[in-house]
Amino acid sequence: MSIRILILVFVSLHSCLLAAMDYNGNPISKNGSITITPRTSSAILAGYTQAINFDGMLDQTFGSGGSTLTALGNGAFTAAQALALQPDGKLVVAGYAQVAGAAYQLFVARYTTAGILDHSFGTNGSTLTALGNGAFTAAQAIALQPDGKLVVAGYAQVAGGGNQLFVARYTTAGILDHSFGTNGSTLTALANGAFTAARAIALQPDGKLVVAGYAQVAGAAYQLFVARYTTAGILDHSFGTNGSTLTALGNGINTSAQAIALQPDGKLVVAGYAQVAGGGNQLFVARYTTAGILDHSFGTNGSTLTALGNGISTSAQAIALQPDGKLVVAGYAQVAGAAYQLVVARYVNPFTLTSFNASYGPVGIL
Repeated sequence: MSIRILILVFVSLHSCLLAAMDYNGNPISKNGSITITPRTSSAILAGYTQAINFDGMLDQTFGSGGSTLTALGNGAFTAAQALALQPDGKLVVAGYAQVAGAAYQLFVARYTTAGILDHSFGTNGSTLTALGNGAFTAAQAIALQPDGKLVVAGYAQVAGGGNQLFVARYTTAGILDHSFGTNGSTLTALANGAFTAARAIALQPDGKLVVAGYAQVAGAAYQLFVARYTTAGILDHSFGTNGSTLTALGNGINTSAQAIALQPDGKLVVAGYAQVAGGGNQLFVARYTTAGILDHSFGTNGSTLTALGNGISTSAQAIALQPDGKLVVAGYAQVAGAAYQLVVARYVNPFTLTSFNASYGPVGIL
């Protein structure tokens, strides 16, 4: 049976690998084909999936010549942000689409193994949803439950113009699950309530959902957050402080979680970027206990900051946990002027950067 790797690639300002996992959220290294969902801020105006064989050639049996282009909403702008693989091989994509004027709604779309919209899902293969005040709703992450239900997370604009993180659950038919949250979704404001956005989601074995992202705390300052929800879509008050934990790293001005991984022992590892002295950004990896508290046995007081390239801007965008416990992060680093290179780096406990592949250099920079 062909095994596919799911990858999300940012192809606009920075070339970087954002996700690589199977439908259980585990990294894959066996032979098979790759399914890719690129996203861009300008060049791509429709979300699409494409399959690539391990020999690097487009899989001509998928979609049209190896890819599928899909326009949703009013057709002006559709961007895929997250991808999940079902056990039956079908692909579920989430993101946002322009619907009218400057309004955007989150979408969830499902494709068959042949790369064609699955018309048994939603309306002709997709579902559009407006949350908050309806002006802007964007899905940023997706998780597949064992029962086949889909949970997406992201942010939605609310009354007054601020943004709140949302978690929404859909049935296997692509309909909002009204047994979750309030009519299928939950909106949450953290810190000062002005801006909260989920960037990553992880599903615990007990069905609880952990989301990570960033929240505005004061003025222009942002902190990373980790929040946990019950299976009913309610903040789990046994986690952190009333369901969430805020953390400032670096100089404390801007810290954002971009990815999350769940360890077998239940501890949570998040990765992203943090502003440091001088105004540059460094990638970070931080670990939290099952109670939502920074694990001080990890790195330095629970986290590690790393500068790569020219040291001005380094960010982690994805994370994967190896069977031996080592952590692999991927993202980007500024190398010279306005040039960026994608980064793949591996960490061991107690967090020393290790050689990933000799052909890529001593710290695994591609």
